[in-house]
Amino acid sequence: MKKSCSDRRADLAVQMDSSPSRIPSRLLGFPSSASRFVVPLAFVTYMTGTLPSRESVLPFEVMFASVQRHHAPHSCAVLLTDNETTIGCEGCTRLLQQLRVLRYPLPYSSDATEMIPGRRVRKHVCNNRLATEASFITEAAAGKHMCAGAHRFHIVFIDSDVLVVGSLAPLFMEHQFSVAFTLRQHPTMPINNGVRLIGGHSAETIQLAARFYSHLVAMVHLMVATSKVDTYAERFMSGPVFWFEQKATALLIGKSGPRGSATSLTPFRRVPHATLFPPDAVLLLPAANFNHGLRDSVSRTNNPCVNPRLRPDCGVSAIHFKSNTKCLLLTAECMALAGLTKEEVVRLEKRARAMCAPADRLNTLRNRSTRRTRRW
Repeated sequence: MKKSCSDRRADLAVQMDSSPSRIPSRLLGFPSSASRFVVPLAFVTYMTGTLPSRESVLPFEVMFASVQRHHAPHSCAVLLTDNETTIGCEGCTRLLQQLRVLRYPLPYSSDATEMIPGRRVRKHVCNNRLATEASFITEAAAGKHMCAGAHRFHIVFIDSDVLVVGSLAPLFMEHQFSVAFTLRQHPTMPINNGVRLIGGHSAETIQLAARFYSHLVAMVHLMVATSKVDTYAERFMSGPVFWFEQKATALLIGKSGPRGSATSLTPFRRVPHATLFPPDAVLLLPAANFNHGLRDSVSRTNNPCVNPRLRPDCGVSAIHFKSNTKCLLLTAECMALAGLTKEEVVRLEKRARAMCAPADRLNTLRNRSTRRTRRW
């Protein structure tokens, strides 16, 4: 029997209240509204390749529009990329024009590809993303960046195929953590990396996050360095390099194990790595609420953006469009949910047809991505 929205939200509230990262309510009060400091949220996405056309940046426009709807004015938008990427934004919205672009050298070639089940991918895209994010966190911890006029801010690493449907501010305000990941019931890939959080509650929390990510980068480097070793026993990790970032994260937070072990995942449990990090530094969130990944079976006749069970009233904060569902992000229903005006929806939907036509073939963009640089 499916639970009602009120029941689902009540279950989430119980989990939140029982979290060891929960800040006691007595500490959430402030002496006066004038002394209250709002910590901004930096929404950061990663992209490489060439973006010469307006159509290429459509997902970013919709995603960042949804961010602005729920988090303005205490937020900012950041794009991490390499030194070669060109971005043509003629005719882009004002929001995209305000996007701050930061460039970093990539540790791995972006040209190498490999096969994973169902598609061909750039094998190091996730590893390069992780390296740029680690560099950004380190710089943020050193006070080199600002967001909404503040040197201290929270960070939301977010993919361009995610639609924000609710505010993440209460999570940051009511929980103290350094890093947070969303977990799903998956036997081999328990982490939904479309949304990852860094707590800027203090200099200590973000410095700890920088150390956490440096461990991830070092672990991935070791996985890559030993992946070609002939002796299987000498390899740190085997299988597609595309998933090394995922596997490194799972290992570091203690979520790797035999097939099927992910069925015992419990949100908000303490992470037993006291030798590396305080036990409450890592917050584990249910992906179904904080980064709801759509299945390929979703279609235009069953649009997730009109589904009341995928709204804040049910405790959902973000919807993650994947594989065959990516083009649904560019439908009128989802663009309206992102906060775009009717005029903007009409204008962008016309442009979206160039990316996702014909309308009854939602995998057009995915098929196209196998023949050229994948952009989102």
